[in-house]
Amino acid sequence: MPISLNTLGAALRNQIRETVLGGDAKVPANSRAFLSWLQPACVFSPEDFEFAEKGLNSAKTAEDVNRLNNQAWNFAMLFDFRPSATQAYERGTQEEILLHGEQIRLSDVYDQILRMSKVTKVNLSEAVEKKLAAARAELITMQTYTDFSTDQEVELPVPSDMKKKYDFYAQKYDAAVMAYNAKRNAAETATGTEGLAAAKDFEKNGQIYLNGVQRALDAWEANGFRNRVDSINAYINQTTQRSMLLWKRQMQQLFAAAQLTNVATGLPFHFTTAIPGGFAKAPGWTTLKITHNTCERLSETSGTDWSAGANINWGVVHIGGGAQGSETVTEGSLELDDFSLSYEITQVIIARPWLSMAFLTSKGWTLEPGSGGWGMDMPSDGARPPHGSLVGYPTSALFVRNVKIRSKKFADAYRDATSTIGGGGAIGCGIFMLGGSATHSTSRNSYTSKLQDEELTMPGIQCIAVVNHLFDKMPQPDPQLKSEDFE
Repeated sequence: MPISLNTLGAALRNQIRETVLGGDAKVPANSRAFLSWLQPACVFSPEDFEFAEKGLNSAKTAEDVNRLNNQAWNFAMLFDFRPSATQAYERGTQEEILLHGEQIRLSDVYDQILRMSKVTKVNLSEAVEKKLAAARAELITMQTYTDFSTDQEVELPVPSDMKKKYDFYAQKYDAAVMAYNAKRNAAETATGTEGLAAAKDFEKNGQIYLNGVQRALDAWEANGFRNRVDSINAYINQTTQRSMLLWKRQMQQLFAAAQLTNVATGLPFHFTTAIPGGFAKAPGWTTLKITHNTCERLSETSGTDWSAGANINWGVVHIGGGAQGSETVTEGSLELDDFSLSYEITQVIIARPWLSMAFLTSKGWTLEPGSGGWGMDMPSDGARPPHGSLVGYPTSALFVRNVKIRSKKFADAYRDATSTIGGGGAIGCGIFMLGGSATHSTSRNSYTSKLQDEELTMPGIQCIAVVNHLFDKMPQPDPQLKSEDFE
């Protein structure tokens, strides 16, 4: 039976969502996470993450500084947005389409919270303040590098070695969960003789895959300082609920220190990095596949918690291209008689040393709307769906590579698109970029899918989605505190 591009797109979204966010009784799902899809994907080359792998202070020349600066700018700006869960809830799934052109960014709202919040004012002893400073120093360190534009040495807050190891092994744990979910989902959606191997594999080896999750958790605890970092955050949260004045000042200093200036645009941005920095060249990505036989069942799969689908156009679309603008070249209703889609996927942690989750979720601060105070909606009302100026934030990014689709009809549609659009621009299909200029690549490369017979291989490393953390009600001060306890 023919399968439409839209059905294939629904199957792909469900497969990725179940792999990344799904769960079962043994590996529970995270109900506070939801996906934002990028339409189309942002294409990178492995070299675009040199800033994360080697650090900004690895620059030896002014040219190196400019290249690494642009890489850091592109990465930071791509993920400096505020996700909206309202669209996701209204559509019944745990996902949304990422809308570009957001004017008020995550960093803007966080800055306003630090500026306008009132915090508990009980004075802490000098010994406790020193202990707090030492605890925070275990998580964040100041790195010195030379700003070639001013010849001045600049201190930039970056994750400490311990926090890097924590995030590194957290990413390894996420990868193990993804691998387990991929095998479980493949077995659950298997059909016919083609799906026999997947069903038998999980029946026989399911416990082995589950053991991989436990080993990753054990490694996180043994080598990634999981308990240590969690206990430090718990101590900071518990202690500063009594007096957050010092903590707030330190968070403001970190936020200011993390601000850099993009060499190409002259605009400010706050340093953000990827962990692990060398993920683009690393092995161990999870391999997933959709075939004609498994597509229909996957497309009908829905989330079991508060999440469900997004209105993504799965037609072949010409994006930009000067006066031509954007146009749909092939409709999403195009039916494919026989096809297979395979790809590798990984989840990368988005590290922001300047943003304190512990501060945002603590019970020692509040906001007063109006009268020269807080001028936006409260950050989050904690409802389902949530409403507010900061209902969540991006915690990790999903990248895919080696994306291959085998289909005669799709190959013909791609040939028609490339032969008729002209005028530059790019070609997209749903969340995938099929070709064109990579606007987030500092190498300024143009990417083109490779077409051989009926198989299309998509270009580069593509960022297709972002995993967001959903906040509870915020702010949510301790009910025992009175208005006079804040300043």
